[in-house]
Formats: sequence, C-alpha cells, structure tokens
Amino acid sequence: MPPGTTVKGIHAHGASYWSRTAEIQTLRNDGSPQSYYIKATQNRFGLKMFHGEYESSKAIYDVCPDFIPEPIAYGTFASIPNTHFYLSQFIDMADELPDIDTFPEKLAELHKKATSSQYGFHYQTMTALLPLYHIMAAEKLAQGPASEEQLRLESVFFERIIPRLIRPLETGGRQIQPRLVHSDLWDGNAAVNVEDGGSLEMGPRRVPRHRTGKPYIEMYHKFFPKSAPEEDHDGRNLLYSV
Repeated sequence: MPPGTTVKGIHAHGASYWSRTAEIQTLRNDGSPQSYYIKATQNRFGLKMFHGEYESSKAIYDVCPDFIPEPIAYGTFASIPNTHFYLSQFIDMADELPDIDTFPEKLAELHKKATSSQYGFHYQTMTALLPLYHIMAAEKLAQGPASEEQLRLESVFFERIIPRLIRPLETGGRQIQPRLVHSDLWDGNAAVNVEDGGSLEMGPRRVPRHRTGKPYIEMYHKFFPKSAPEEDHDGRNLLYSV
C-alpha cells in the first residue's frame, strides 16, 4: 500500500473455494478512502497459487486494464509465515451476468492484443490448489489403471480426432497464433462493476452458476471471427472442453 496509508478495518467480502476473502478499508495520506481486496490461505501450495494468479492477472491487466481488477501484490505474511495472500484493487461487484454487449467485446479485445510467438506461460499456473501435473497424477490415482476401452479411445483421440480438428488450422497457408486465454472463463468468474456497469473478469470469487452460453459466443464472434474452416468450430470447442 502507498506510504501514509491508514488501515481503518477489514471485513469478510465475497467468496472463494480455496481461500478467505475480505475488503481492506483504508485512508490515503490525503484522507480520501481507498479499499483493497485480499485473499489469504494456509494451504501449502498457497504462495505458488497466488503467485500464479498475480502473474496471470497482470498479463491480462497490462493488455486490458478495464477487464480485471488491478493486481497489486502477493506474498507471505511476515508475522504468520504459513499464511499467504494476494492483494488487488477492490471493485464493488454486482452478482449479475455480464453485459452481452460489452463482455464478449472485451474478451475479443484481449485475444486480439495478447499474442505471442510461442506457447505456454512464463510461470506455472495452478488448477485450484494444485499445479496441473499434481491434478493429473491425483486423477490417475483416483481412477486406477486405464481399462482396455480407455486405452483404445485414447489412441483414437490422439491419433485421429486431434489431427482431424487441429491440422486444418495450419494448412492452406493458415497458421495458429498463440494468444493469452483465460483457462476457466465462465459466468461464475465474471461480474458487473456496480459503479459504472462495466463487465469484469474477476477470478474464482463467486458461487457456481452457468448461465452464459451460445448468445455470448455468437456475440464474441462478431468481434473475433471464427477460424477457418468454420464448419469445424463446434468440434474444436468440444475438443478444448476435453
């Protein structure tokens, strides 16, 4: 926080499956109010989780600053070494669906601007509380050895389905352009700014409610056209969901 900041109070605010969340109310050095949003956890992967959230949020904010609360800091409490935190700008949000006229356009803007020459991300992000490779290992332990049918389907999936849907994207002079994407984009991770009515992406802070769907996708494609061949669009989306 800026020098001269005075903390007036901290109150539980919002919700998260993996951490405690709160609003920190402060006064700036000039006496004007300023609030911050904080998430904290004692999970052993907490610091890595919040580091990943900070880097991911910063990547989005740097490209589309009106699409996500500004990330400020992450770290470990000096007085509580097993407790980690993520701090961001506080925005009062309404529990409403994002505006179909603005949210898809902002998402398309992110995808247009945040391009890269290579795949991947410079920091390992998490799936909930665990790194992705831990999730995959836990899934294998929970499911047990693969059955003959699973192995057969796996072979078909990798040898036939993926090439069929992905290869056309890089034929006929076409090329795939890596872009920054949100790995968990659904209406539970979106909200409406109470102050100006703007649509925001705001991380896993709310209860589940899948109510955005095809109309939002269709509006998105008005700003970001479907890749050719367009007839494979639905199949590619199904592949992505797997």
